[in-house]
Amino acid sequence: TVPRERATMDVTRENFEEAMGRLEGLLESAEFVSFDEEMSGIGFAGQSFEMMNRHGERAAARYAKMRCVASRFAIIQVGVTVWRGEEGGLVAYPFNVYVFPHEEHGGHGGDVLVSAAAVKFLNGHGMSWHRWLAKGVPYVDAAGEAALRQPKPRDEVRLSNEAEVAFCASELAKVRRLGAGQSVELAPHEHAWVRRYLYQEIERDHPSCVAEKVRGTHKIKVRAMTEREVEEKRRRADEKLGLDVGARRVYLALSRACQRGTPLVGHNCWFDLLFMMAHFDRPLDESYAAWKSRAHEHFPRVYDTKVLAQRRNAYGSLQDLYTSVLESSTLRVRFAPGFEKYGGSEEGQASDEIYHEAGFDSYATGLVFAELRRHDLQPPTLNCLFFMRSHLDVKLDLAPADAFLDALSWTPKRDLFYVTGLRGSADHVRALFRDVERHGRDGDSRWIIDAAALATATLPAGVSVVPYADRARELAAADRAALSSAPAPAPGPWWDWIRAKFAALRRPSDPHDNPPRKRPRSEPAGAPPPSANGRAP
Repeated sequence: TVPRERATMDVTRENFEEAMGRLEGLLESAEFVSFDEEMSGIGFAGQSFEMMNRHGERAAARYAKMRCVASRFAIIQVGVTVWRGEEGGLVAYPFNVYVFPHEEHGGHGGDVLVSAAAVKFLNGHGMSWHRWLAKGVPYVDAAGEAALRQPKPRDEVRLSNEAEVAFCASELAKVRRLGAGQSVELAPHEHAWVRRYLYQEIERDHPSCVAEKVRGTHKIKVRAMTEREVEEKRRRADEKLGLDVGARRVYLALSRACQRGTPLVGHNCWFDLLFMMAHFDRPLDESYAAWKSRAHEHFPRVYDTKVLAQRRNAYGSLQDLYTSVLESSTLRVRFAPGFEKYGGSEEGQASDEIYHEAGFDSYATGLVFAELRRHDLQPPTLNCLFFMRSHLDVKLDLAPADAFLDALSWTPKRDLFYVTGLRGSADHVRALFRDVERHGRDGDSRWIIDAAALATATLPAGVSVVPYADRARELAAADRAALSSAPAPAPGPWWDWIRAKFAALRRPSDPHDNPPRKRPRSEPAGAPPPSANGRAP
């Protein structure tokens, strides 16, 4: 056993620096890296699953809804598993990082929105709420990091009295004459603003000096630190800054690795990317096309195991795929010393309680990817994200000029055919394909059907069957013609609902905000009319 390394398994603010150093070193020679997240919510109250994930919905419309969710809810855990090759197999290094918004510079000023449904779900899977709330690694976005790197603004003290100016100049001259390790007591002054001015000037012009009050007096003692003390002060400041920036450093490390060519692997990971980018980088773009361009810039090599599995006609949850790999694969995988929380054997046995812990799910995702890539990694699967309740996928690596037309990113998820001309009720049509479950409907009398379903069905005369890829190209061409000069479609009623629900949560600094006021049930007789700002003149 390696107790010191074992601490890098579950990562909190207490061991973040050690774990971060280890993670960055491992990523330098990673074969691939898999990731997962647990969030404080993935849907708004009152918005059903059907409303959030409509059949046949365009990716741009779905993105607009997902953007609102990813921007408002928080991240609880980030799971990262680094995979390195060895002779005959792979070595896994999983990290399970608890993260919590920075209290000042985190998203929405550090406010955290939590869904009761998410709490219930994660509680049933053993979530450690104490670690999240009390020990979570802080995180900020790029703007938050920039703010942390700037000195905190303070009210500057200025002196106008000539006697006070002369006094301070004389005392500060004493400070300038100090050598390393020397100290001096400045003459006392009765006025507090004069003493504040001295502190201010010493901190600004003499950062290698320490100024402190002499207890019981108005004197200030100033000591010039030694070179070793200055270096230690700098180290502590860097360490504090590193912890405050926190989990954003994980995001940046993953992005750098991916830009070097290391594949980033997720499972059904569109939401995961949205949450990471919203909380660790910057607010999500309003434009779906702009977001795709930025996502591809930060993560140019992404694989989604949900897409890979369906290309091989393998369906089900991550747990289903992981179990299937354990039962049938000859792949040799072991955990690195100190990283055996999820099992030390090659079989990687895991209990159900570990599922939906981000660290374990990132490991399971990587294991599934390692098996699937042995069989096939078709080029079309690179940078394809699973698009729930659609027969098509989201493609990240489109040219920016084309990304606005989400139809151009359509890629059939499996061998599908577009069938028209079927007569009768929906139940009658479904009866023709009763031996299979996977078929869908695309408008009146138009059906999208699996190749397997067609192979077992007898189709009546007059039915037209074309590969769905051809149908997708037709739709793309129609979209290009209809939308090439048109603006993006306006959001629907769901957007009005979300805006109304969170109107009260907008930042007070928003110039359009007005504090809510109660309207009297009746105006008193002779009362003057309200002014434009809602107040009586």
